[in-house]
Amino acid sequence: MKHKPQTTNHKTLFLTNFSKSFLLSCFALFFFNCKKESPVPDSTPITQEISIDPQYENKLKSLVKSYAIGLLELSKNQSFRELVKNQADLEFDGDHNALFRQIYSSAQSLNINLIDSLKQSVLMHKDHIINSESAINTLNQGIGVYTDNTLLQGINGFKYYEDTLYLHLFIPRICPQEISQRPTLVMVYDDVDVTDGLKFNGTSWEHVVVDSNYAKTNLCWVIAINESVDNFGGLGNENNNTFSQDGNSSVETRGACAKAIKFKQIKVTDLKEGFWGGDGDMYMIVQRITNGCIYPLGLRDGTQLFKNSKIKKVNTWCEVGFNKQVGTNLIFSNSTTTKNKFLENNELAGWIIYEQDDYKKYNKELAIPYCPDKYQYRSKQSPFGVESFYSFYGCLPDNQWYDQGNWSYPEGHEINLLVKQVN
Repeated sequence: MKHKPQTTNHKTLFLTNFSKSFLLSCFALFFFNCKKESPVPDSTPITQEISIDPQYENKLKSLVKSYAIGLLELSKNQSFRELVKNQADLEFDGDHNALFRQIYSSAQSLNINLIDSLKQSVLMHKDHIINSESAINTLNQGIGVYTDNTLLQGINGFKYYEDTLYLHLFIPRICPQEISQRPTLVMVYDDVDVTDGLKFNGTSWEHVVVDSNYAKTNLCWVIAINESVDNFGGLGNENNNTFSQDGNSSVETRGACAKAIKFKQIKVTDLKEGFWGGDGDMYMIVQRITNGCIYPLGLRDGTQLFKNSKIKKVNTWCEVGFNKQVGTNLIFSNSTTTKNKFLENNELAGWIIYEQDDYKKYNKELAIPYCPDKYQYRSKQSPFGVESFYSFYGCLPDNQWYDQGNWSYPEGHEINLLVKQVN
């Protein structure tokens, strides 16, 4: 499918730290401000036609529903509620949540076997809940539940197409946080703002429709997949490399004009995340090429750097990093060899920044403008921004990072870049 070319308003490069003298400013403007002004392809993502496998989709939904019902009894225990809150307060991935594998381990201090407790609660409540779903036609109608050791897969991970996913318990920050209150168990199978929950009404459990207004006055425990961890249930080391935190290399000396680019901050006008999904998960695909769409060393696949940064506030400049860690916010080659990780003088970098969703139905593909190759990712929303390949020419006067100003993206999103020469 071809898209009609359109003319876009390109970003203006503001050189803010090159103002020590008029001559130096002129020098910087002459050498570093280079941006093409020409028609570029439409950067609207294309939703892929994919085959949805009920085996994977049903497993995800049944595990979520089983854990929600399984927590009905445990949630009566104030000590367990306090344990859950303490785990969520750690914000292991930058959000107010905890993996069930973390809750499982911590619950042993209360002599609670989480899996056994989940099984008992599901067996106790499933018939009443399933029958009531049929009567009121909830979103959960027709979704089965587990009462056996399949429940372990919510802790140890379960296959979802080519990925391994893990369940977590998320507590929205706007909820009242008093552990004296029994939580509403919220079931989330998608990137949504409104869904179903189970609430104790004083004598029994009932179905409720939950949204952000409901969360403001009710403690909510959201059962869903975690979209931050990798296939091993950790935050991953794929972003770590041989650079120190300021981007210097300890391995080799490059030419005088080798360049490094890194993100300093990002500002967005919306999180591009459903309310029950928590903070926005900002991912990035980056590609290094030479002029004319020639990929160095035959490389063409994008690399997801700063996977992932949590965007907590809109219209606010946020530091870019790997969760709470510094990680890397450098833009460099996706080569696995250190000697090819910096941009040479004739090379450019382009990128796609998007809000990550793990649900298969949101598979998309998108080309970085000026080059035909399409990159695949998953997101319900349009990307935060797509950069048609950026470069700057000449050599910086020293090995310091220089602020290259704010770049405006569609819908008001902005980024702030730093560049440096690497010796």
